[in-house]
Amino acid sequence: IYDTDGFVLAALTETGSIETGGANADGILIANTGYGSGTDYVSVIANGDITTHGNTAEAIYVYNATGNVTISGTGDFTTYGNHSNGIAVYRTDSTVAVLTSGDIATHGYGSNGIYIGSAKDVTVSTANITTYGIASSGISIHNTNGNVNVIASGAISTYSDGIHAENSGGGVTLDI
Repeated sequence: IYDTDGFVLAALTETGSIETGGANADGILIANTGYGSGTDYVSVIANGDITTHGNTAEAIYVYNATGNVTISGTGDFTTYGNHSNGIAVYRTDSTVAVLTSGDIATHGYGSNGIYIGSAKDVTVSTANITTYGIASSGISIHNTNGNVNVIASGAISTYSDGIHAENSGGGVTLDI
């Protein structure tokens, strides 16, 4: 979903799944949304599984969104390429909430379980995250203008940082 005005709702039901096989082939991509009309938001509900096999191929990628961003669901997200995050949200002007109960696993270099960069307030509540690549944090949050709240109700297993929060403009709360 690309270059839209207003709100975006993307849903993957528990009976559906997404699998991609090429470089830059994200499972769900939402980019350049909203133009500040006051009704802008992005909501992704992913109850089905998402698997990507190429480099720079996120399971879910929301980029340059105006309005609040919410990603939720029970699906499992798995990526096999380098620089392929399980969930990535980058350059939003509002609140970001990632509220997932499925497992997230990444296998490539520089492939975080969850990556959030350049947002306001951030809330992450997640189950199990496993990253197998070097320089691949479980949860990586950078350059926020507000508070960061992370609730890890499952295990985080990585060869890098479990949770990395950097350059927050507000408080940081971790509940693990």
